[in-house]
Amino acid sequence: MAVRAVGDLILGSAVKEEIAAHGADYPFARIASSLRRADLTVGNLEGPLTNAAIPTSGKRPQDVRAGLQFIFRAPPACADGLARAGFDIVTVANNHAADYREVGLDDTLQALAARGIAAVGAGRDLSAARAPAVLYRRGRRVAFLAYSDVIPPLAAATAERAGISPSRQPGVPFERLAARDIARARRRADFVIVLVHWGVERSGRPTPEQRRIGRAMVDAGACAVIGHHPHVLQGIERRGNGIIAYSLGNFVHVAGAATMDSAVLTLTLAPGRPPGCDVTPVVIRQGQPQPARGEAARRILEHLAALSRALGTGMTVGPGGARVAGKA
Repeated sequence: MAVRAVGDLILGSAVKEEIAAHGADYPFARIASSLRRADLTVGNLEGPLTNAAIPTSGKRPQDVRAGLQFIFRAPPACADGLARAGFDIVTVANNHAADYREVGLDDTLQALAARGIAAVGAGRDLSAARAPAVLYRRGRRVAFLAYSDVIPPLAAATAERAGISPSRQPGVPFERLAARDIARARRRADFVIVLVHWGVERSGRPTPEQRRIGRAMVDAGACAVIGHHPHVLQGIERRGNGIIAYSLGNFVHVAGAATMDSAVLTLTLAPGRPPGCDVTPVVIRQGQPQPARGEAARRILEHLAALSRALGTGMTVGPGGARVAGKA
């Protein structure tokens, strides 16, 4: 079974203007055929799909005007583009999912469900937000869990309020919380993949806390931990029978050149075997991810290989992709 994972899908950034001009398929026009070939494709939907007009009060207007905070929103029709591009599931456990309050989050979940895309990491209350999404492919069940370690005011789900899945609860460390959820998910599925919004923006290296938590999740039974939020690539680590991709960077976004290198991670899952892990280099141009070629591909892969070596994991780099060391 092949699971393809990508980074941040920020459809409400400047790429929104391109979507308005060219349609919901615009962001994926140069890469959709590749995404659709996987058994499952997953990404981080960073921002609500809604026409709601009132933004969250959890981000101060003066901070937004100063560029210290950002508020995103994209039309619900963008869910059509995600579906046609091959996305089967997205995580909405991030610091932008509640940018337009509970109504925007609810609009997002409804838009995705209407197009047959599963969502994980948010819900009508804390129990729903922490619940796994279990998808069935090739006779196997894959459970996805999602958490955000970046939590704006009023964004976290509670027993009484809709919101995102927070990484912590009072008195319960992140790794212990996740271990409980992973154990429950493993009783329902053959494989468990955890999606985490964490780390430091624009940093190419995971923090010690990311490494500790990521390793704890694999030790608890996750076959893969896939991170988002730094907006740049971070290294990939093989830990026992699992893979930790600390950050896959941006995937759909319009921002500075330093954040326009990306990658598609392909996990090959088979019962009783550690996951295979292949990487395809990607560049983003005018909001569109596309396979990197030539010098750009070599540069991205060698950079990612160097980051991974610093984590103690080797990577074999070829002309159009790379493979993380270790048997599939």
